[in-house]
Amino acid sequence: MQHAKTLFIDKFPFEWESAEIEEKESCIIQLLESLEISTPAVRYDAAKMLLYVALGNFEEISPEDHLEAMVDNNTLIFKLGALPTIAKSLKVVSAALDVIIHSPDEDETATYERQCSVDLANAESSVYLSLLFLMCEILLDDELFGEELASMEIPLVAGLFDLVAQLAEGNRKHYPVKKLLLVLWKALVASLGSFSNLRVTKNAARIIAGLPEINFNDLYLKSTPQDLCNFSTQCSIRYPGYMLPDAISVLKETTNFPYSTLSRLFDSATIPNSLKRYMQLPPTLQPSSGEIPVPVKEQYELIKKHMYISLGALQIADEKFIHDNNGKIYNFNELPKVKLERIKEKEQKKLERIEVLYSHLVGNMGTHVGMLVRLLYYVNLGNNNNPTSQNETQNANTGNEEQQALTPEQTLDRLDLNRHKEVVTKAVAGILLVLLKATKCSHVLKSEYISQLLCDNNCAILILKMLSTWFQQPNNKQNQVPGQEKQEGTSWENGTNPASLGMGAALLRDPEEPEALKYI
Repeated sequence: MQHAKTLFIDKFPFEWESAEIEEKESCIIQLLESLEISTPAVRYDAAKMLLYVALGNFEEISPEDHLEAMVDNNTLIFKLGALPTIAKSLKVVSAALDVIIHSPDEDETATYERQCSVDLANAESSVYLSLLFLMCEILLDDELFGEELASMEIPLVAGLFDLVAQLAEGNRKHYPVKKLLLVLWKALVASLGSFSNLRVTKNAARIIAGLPEINFNDLYLKSTPQDLCNFSTQCSIRYPGYMLPDAISVLKETTNFPYSTLSRLFDSATIPNSLKRYMQLPPTLQPSSGEIPVPVKEQYELIKKHMYISLGALQIADEKFIHDNNGKIYNFNELPKVKLERIKEKEQKKLERIEVLYSHLVGNMGTHVGMLVRLLYYVNLGNNNNPTSQNETQNANTGNEEQQALTPEQTLDRLDLNRHKEVVTKAVAGILLVLLKATKCSHVLKSEYISQLLCDNNCAILILKMLSTWFQQPNNKQNQVPGQEKQEGTSWENGTNPASLGMGAALLRDPEEPEALKYI
């Protein structure tokens, strides 16, 4: 960045902080136009100067005003149409890198020139990804930015997923993978919404489907239409002498759920063992004129009171109804105009974005998910992720504390490796979680398709192995950097530097329970 600062000051010899807005805009537009030049070196220099501006012109701004300058500069860069330009430049350099990597080697000179071209393309890609990350992070909650991300000819998120899939092809040894994953994560959040925003989107989807909204802050009991049908079947078998209310008639009183899609009777092959033992008990015969027992009546009332229909259950019921009725659509979505007006236009657009993004990804979804799972494996459980040598590992197993001591350089390498693991793991986990939650707001079968791909790629087993590895040695003294022992006035517990803890150790040391579990 020092080189970028020198280039910028030489090309634009004016004080940025006191410059007029027109002068700043002219400077940024000139740099953006330089990104469209075919010469890689010129593009690279222009991208570095633009990154210097995005970082707040740190040489000319006081530390107190640096963050504010970064926000203002990135907002100005976005308003001048930088997003499609940077995305297009990233696509061009990625295509050029793919061509260079797959070109045949003719002689040593050609090999050297090709490696130089690869290094330049990797560096240029790194700068573009840095620019995109800064814009995504600063404009994360900007609705216009989210619309711009999704309204491109090919959404930025879809293009970034394609770059992730290309990591499996050819030589990507020095490619900025961490930046790519972080930008993809932040772009997904900016386009589709964070976890809290997706809750609002889920309520909008429920209103469109004709279901009531959910207050996520309240703990609630819930029963499903299938629970009512199951309970009615059990009671009918156990107490044949009573005239019990029919489950379908009860459902009609509470909701217009497509009850024809429910299983009226259990299939003998799918009855749970606990329920099978209950149903094998001899029936209790009572006079047909007798009233319904109070416990059974209370159970019916309790199920009706807490009747809850999930959006996914309704969507699957709709699919079953269409299949069973030769394509006829169940008339469940005819809503009063008042209910539709309660849905904000922003949430309707967000549901449309999810649909558009999924249509771009579904063709290669297996490749995308498979590559993300492979990255999790390589980073956490790969054979080449230990910076210590085999002799050092053998010495560590002898129990000799003198032999177990690592040099400061080896300790820093270990800490840098842990940082690399955490960045990649959190980015991949964030991508998958946002993708699963967002697609579930659109249609539950989309989310289940992604979940099935994760299962097919052994993601569940991989996560269990990762957790086992993280929690084996939560407080490893080998990871403590010499010279960074506890100083007077610090708040480290037991004199342990938090930076020396292994992955997952902070969770073991300071467990935080979700609010939903506080009542236990």
